[in-house]
Amino acid sequence: MPLVSLVEILADADRGGYAVPAFNCYNAETVDAVFMAAETARSPVIVQVYNRLFHSNDAANVAICAIAAASKSKLPVALHLDHGAGELEVLRAIRLGYTSVMIDGSELTFEANVEKTAAITRLAAHVGVSVEAELGHVGRADREMDRSAFTDPEKAAEFVALVKVDALAVMVGSAHGTYKIEPKLDIARIAAIKNKIGLPLVLHGGSGIPDPEIQAAVAAGIRKINVATDVCQAFYSAFRGLRADDPDYAKPLDLFMKTVKDRMVTFMADRIEVFGSGGKA
Repeated sequence: MPLVSLVEILADADRGGYAVPAFNCYNAETVDAVFMAAETARSPVIVQVYNRLFHSNDAANVAICAIAAASKSKLPVALHLDHGAGELEVLRAIRLGYTSVMIDGSELTFEANVEKTAAITRLAAHVGVSVEAELGHVGRADREMDRSAFTDPEKAAEFVALVKVDALAVMVGSAHGTYKIEPKLDIARIAAIKNKIGLPLVLHGGSGIPDPEIQAAVAAGIRKINVATDVCQAFYSAFRGLRADDPDYAKPLDLFMKTVKDRMVTFMADRIEVFGSGGKA
């Protein structure tokens, strides 16, 4: 089936009380792994691509792979720009066939974030592309957690009253990258934000969070969970430490990469089960 919008996927997740995995993809292998895992689990899924890749051919290559795979699948799949920096990346995503975009104004003042996000929502509305925004900055896992950056439920309500977005990424205790200290999500804050705004909530920095924390966050209202670091770790673990005289070095590249894809598929299937989206497609 054709790619679908983020609105459609997350509306179903809201009704069903589960979260849709949003796996960051970088090449054909990661896209193939996403579809293999999702097909086996019958799960809706989001293929997303980081902002940096829109300044090379990588975002286009991922789009070609995802659109082709979706055309052969019966699963609902969205193609998403992750952490869009501005109009340039958003326009490139729209031109390449992405069905949703994130505009990240989380490091700006509240007023500047509203202004930047509103400009993108007006642009995206003309072509039916969904928009995710971020309020409360999700930082890096290798830095000290800044609780002052956590999303305020009242501010979230004010934000969505001023800007029509389809999903809101919130800062509730997660971070991007590899955690040095086990994260603890503010579940009560998630529930309060969800109660205030009603929109599907997005959890960034979904790698490395204990499963009980993830499941509690989903129960409180998280409907999209971004997973990037752990996808890369699954990829690397398939050949980390491989000796130069290992027989795998003599394999054709496609056969060598099958091991890598299989490792990612195993990891992604596990996340689908934890997020509760299996069997929903």
